[in-house]
Amino acid sequence: MHFIQKPVRDGIDSAIYQIFHNYLKNLMKAAWRTDETSVLRGVRNKANYLNRDKIKPLGRVRMNKFKRIFASLCIAGSMVPSAFGIDLSTQWPERSPYALSGSEFLQSVAGMSYEAREAAIVREIRSGNFPSHLRILKPIKTHMDGPSGKAITLTTYVTADYLAIGSDSDFVRIPMNLLSAQTIAELFQAQLPTRKLVDAIYKQSSVKVKPRPMKPGKQMTSSRYYNQHNKTVQKQIDRIQELPNQLIAGHKKDIVLSRKLSKKPQAIVIYGWHRNAEKPIQPLSSVHGKHYADYSHGIRLVSDWAVLDIDGEKTQVRYDQILQSQDLWPLVSDEGRFTKDLFPQSLQGLKNRI
Repeated sequence: MHFIQKPVRDGIDSAIYQIFHNYLKNLMKAAWRTDETSVLRGVRNKANYLNRDKIKPLGRVRMNKFKRIFASLCIAGSMVPSAFGIDLSTQWPERSPYALSGSEFLQSVAGMSYEAREAAIVREIRSGNFPSHLRILKPIKTHMDGPSGKAITLTTYVTADYLAIGSDSDFVRIPMNLLSAQTIAELFQAQLPTRKLVDAIYKQSSVKVKPRPMKPGKQMTSSRYYNQHNKTVQKQIDRIQELPNQLIAGHKKDIVLSRKLSKKPQAIVIYGWHRNAEKPIQPLSSVHGKHYADYSHGIRLVSDWAVLDIDGEKTQVRYDQILQSQDLWPLVSDEGRFTKDLFPQSLQGLKNRI
């Protein structure tokens, strides 16, 4: 996987290109530490890793505005369509060998307050503590006919499963509130799906999992319920999944972007949990506030970058630009065109910094 698009690469001498490519890789690693994380001193064993928040930072690696823009363009150049998806293992933070497993994480948050648990979720995922299958983005295609009759296809790229914490052999799909989801989406240069994309993901998924609701009540938000539902879902997947890294859907409700946020900006909008392609258990709903999360929720990330194909001519575009386009919004929305005020404020803030 290369950061520079092929037409550009073809015009660069191979030796110069290799130097330039290595520079961009280092630049991307530096970008991850900008304003979000610190370079820690002394993280040499598991004890230090688990207490990393108490370790004095060496300082933050800062990038000027030009480098931030350039880093974003590098990501755009890496968005090459593939039957297997996009491997972001070199762009997202590596998982530490001392990181908590999914089981250990749930034990560590068992006695925490709701707010402390959310903070712990964000801390683990931003540090790279998630299984490797989440580093492969899967292509999702949507179609429409243009005004002049041209065939238009948009390929967005989404995580193969819902966000999880832990290792490849021991992980837990972790629900979270809207604020945590937005924070993680920013860090990974991604956004949340729309209702139309959730439907498309389910239809195009290789592994369709039947919903398994649990008894409603106050316990729905407990870590115990999170763990119990994850075990149920994993047993289902183990029975029907044929290959690793397949696109999986149907086992959670999605937190989504929606025009409902224009009337209820403090809400969290959820949708999905498909019985089949036409019948999700959860219709589009904004009944809960943005701080709410329960065992049935899942976070699937959609890359900021997509590929627009108009009659065979492909162009790199941004997901949010398509949502706001007067002509192309039907590719990703069945609620109408999105306006800038419909995007979470934290996402707008990140774009303004870049």
